[in-house]
Amino acid sequence: MQSRYFLNFVREMPFTVKTPESKKLLAELSVPSKTFLLGEYLILLSGPALIVSTAPRFQLRVFESERTKHSFHPKSPAGTLIRQREVKKKYFEFIDPYSGAGGMGASSAQFVMIDSFLNSYSSENWRSLYSNFRALDSHQEFWCRPSGGDVVAQFNGGISYFEPNLNKLSKKTWKFQDLDFSLFKTPQKLATHEHLKNVKGPLLELQKTETFDLAKESLAQAAVALEKSQSAKFVTAFQSYSSILEKLGLVSLMTLKLIQELKSWPEVLTAKGCGAMGADVICVLHKSDIALRVQEKALKLGLKYLGSSNQIETNGLVRKF
Repeated sequence: MQSRYFLNFVREMPFTVKTPESKKLLAELSVPSKTFLLGEYLILLSGPALIVSTAPRFQLRVFESERTKHSFHPKSPAGTLIRQREVKKKYFEFIDPYSGAGGMGASSAQFVMIDSFLNSYSSENWRSLYSNFRALDSHQEFWCRPSGGDVVAQFNGGISYFEPNLNKLSKKTWKFQDLDFSLFKTPQKLATHEHLKNVKGPLLELQKTETFDLAKESLAQAAVALEKSQSAKFVTAFQSYSSILEKLGLVSLMTLKLIQELKSWPEVLTAKGCGAMGADVICVLHKSDIALRVQEKALKLGLKYLGSSNQIETNGLVRKF
């Protein structure tokens, strides 16, 4: 069931670049938004991650042009790809339904759509896409390369269980009859690329401890729970991984306060910040059929509704022409 807040949100004017007149349209592409449900730090250490794709979708329109034009940051994955591939005479029009608010995968969406346009990938080519992303020289300044899990998930659609150490991707479905999730945007905005520079020490230490194995076990349990529709076990695994992040100091103070408030509500089973420091997005697990009630209460906390288990996009990359 879509809430009125979701409908109002997607009707907002999207961020877009005006298209030059009388240019030939070569292709239209779209990919869904993404959220790391679990594993956002684990995947930086080649561990698994569980990533969900939801509506609304990012869009890209490609036109013939006298010279190559786009609005991507030159050091972004998309900007780097265009420079490295020496793309000529193309105009890229990117449409962001979140108007640049961040946190839902705009940067990775840009890369997925441009790389897919240049290579005409089929649905089986996620490994080539992933390899191209990891090879970008825009990542050289970091102690680790960005995981690429978001790239794979947006290309794949649905719920992706990605294990980079095994080069393995499996697609899951949300089959719970008594459990839903809702996603909310916080008032915060964290620059992930800057944050990555500051977590090298804690994460490398994590890899040497039993907490690393506990975190991986939480992800494995969540994947099995999805497969077998075991909602109670999924909630337990979700809470277990969330608690590990909190103990490691990998959750922002504002998010911690918001989570504490959300967990006090009788409708909420548990809640977790998603992505870097859990700063941008919070995922709330709650009983089915009460999503609207949760969304209305969350609005009073200053949270903006983004999507839910009812808006999962099973299709990943979609291309026309």
